[in-house]
Amino acid sequence: MKAFWAIPLLLAGVLAADEAADRRAIEDVIDRLNNSDMRAELFATGTDVAAELRRLEKVRCIFPGQPKVWSEVPSPRFTRPAVQFITPQVAVADFDYLQFGSPAAAFKTPVVAVLKREGAEWKIATLRAMADCPGALKILPAAR
Repeated sequence: MKAFWAIPLLLAGVLAADEAADRRAIEDVIDRLNNSDMRAELFATGTDVAAELRRLEKVRCIFPGQPKVWSEVPSPRFTRPAVQFITPQVAVADFDYLQFGSPAAAFKTPVVAVLKREGAEWKIATLRAMADCPGALKILPAAR
């Protein structure tokens, strides 16, 4: 009878370990978004992958198939996400699409993704860019 108080503590340890493993798996999914060859396989079954990627194209963040040119400016990258679990099967990830070293300094676009567990893997159900990426320098009129 005296050992029953330890059962919740043991279960809490197991659940915390599973959550940490899920966080690492979700971070890996977001990191693999940086590889354009792997993007389609990161989305959940039934998701319109082309429509999801077009959402990011509209804010000039991703240009699939754009030829790479020699540049000293590194390619923009998706950053490590902050993950919040809604249920054990659904999570929200907040992260940035970040470009360092652009002529106007660094720029970033916040992105939110909803991920769901499919079997043992986490997949992206949908994602949204929350603001425009500055695709080019904007020339402001001279002050008068």
